[in-house]
Amino acid sequence: MHPIYITLVREGLRISYLNNDGRKKEIEKINDEVNKKYGRFGLRVMQIASTGELKNIVKYLVDLKLRKNYNILDLTKEFEKIVENWVKITSFIKTEHSKEHIQKEIINHIEQKEEIFFIFAYGRAVQPAIEVIAELNTKKKFSEKYLLDSEMNKNKANIEYYRCFFESSDL
Repeated sequence: MHPIYITLVREGLRISYLNNDGRKKEIEKINDEVNKKYGRFGLRVMQIASTGELKNIVKYLVDLKLRKNYNILDLTKEFEKIVENWVKITSFIKTEHSKEHIQKEIINHIEQKEEIFFIFAYGRAVQPAIEVIAELNTKKKFSEKYLLDSEMNKNKANIEYYRCFFESSDL
């Protein structure tokens, strides 16, 4: 992995820690520094690391290496593609989003045949997100199309968060 990525991942993990502690001023300072030095790409790498999804992305890349015999250049290109498409392949569910909105977001990812995508929810948005994903799963919207990996937890402020990683089963 390129040394710049390692630096950005480290800063993203630091932001995740600071976010759990509610240290917003420090987060803003880091974001400003990274934006000045690395631009939008750097901010996205940091955001990926701060969401905790780096583990799934690395697992996905390792799977590509094993299944498709990707070399380091192929894996780097794939990682860069994920970073470039981060906004497109990621949905941050908000409290004001209706279940219908959440469902449309997820269905849109599926209809776009995205190889991977992510759903995040925080606080009161967690329950509706989980319910919609469960309903879609019951309706077999993911079966034979996507593998899911999800986690629900609480941060240090005791606020729930939820993340779900979807990977195409066609890979």
